[in-house]
Amino acid sequence: MWNDDNGSWDGMHDGGAWVGMGLMMLLTTLLVVGLLVWIVAMLRDSRRETTTPPPATTGPSPADEHLASRFARGEIDAAEFESRVEVLRHARLDRR
Repeated sequence: MWNDDNGSWDGMHDGGAWVGMGLMMLLTTLLVVGLLVWIVAMLRDSRRETTTPPPATTGPSPADEHLASRFARGEIDAAEFESRVEVLRHARLDRR
């Protein structure tokens, strides 16, 4: 059973197998942790893309410019102009 004077088992349990098993456990743990980190990062990125508000527009819209030009030409009166501007404002708020 013992083949040498230092008390080892026929060369089968000299410690080499333990090193290999330890490395495999370490690599497996790193792989699992890395996979979990990657999944969490992908989920956070996908949420960030879907919750980004649309870019704010600056200046009057084409509809506002059209109403202003009609008002300036006298095609609509002040009450009609204000009424339509309010409709446009509510429509913009509903889209957000």
